[in-house]
Amino acid sequence: ISPMGTPGYGELPYIMSGDKEPPPLNVSFTVQGAAGDVSQVKENFNPESGVFEILREGERRFVTGGVDLFIQARRFSFFGEAYISRVDPMNNARNFSSFGAWVQADYVIYKKTVDVGVRLSYLNPSFDLDDDLLYIGEAQLAWFVNAPHLAFKLRYQIAHQEAANGAED
Repeated sequence: ISPMGTPGYGELPYIMSGDKEPPPLNVSFTVQGAAGDVSQVKENFNPESGVFEILREGERRFVTGGVDLFIQARRFSFFGEAYISRVDPMNNARNFSSFGAWVQADYVIYKKTVDVGVRLSYLNPSFDLDDDLLYIGEAQLAWFVNAPHLAFKLRYQIAHQEAANGAED
């Protein structure tokens, strides 16, 4: 839903607007969800036979929902997304719920070619396990030579993932 009209093109609407007037203030958001039964499989490559082997792991039932938000204001853009999910493995394993979210903001600091940005992410893979959280922080300096086709990016990321107490090996 975009109550203020169509957002600018791409993830970097100011840079990708070319010679046209940069996109004005705009807000867009979505709400989505899915549910169903899924057959889980693993695919492993067997180097001796040269083929992929499909290993069926059974079915699982899931329901998930999410929201996302996009805000653009000329040189500035912001993205954010969050989801919550409930999974029933259907193979005598315990049901579990998870939550994840990320936000990202960037600002064009020079003409339509140099951009700085930050991203923060959070994941709780299972509400039932203690100490299984994942946190990520990332900073980026980008030079868009020919957006979106050619860019040079300098990124730094720091992450912390806890070892899940109670997880099965």
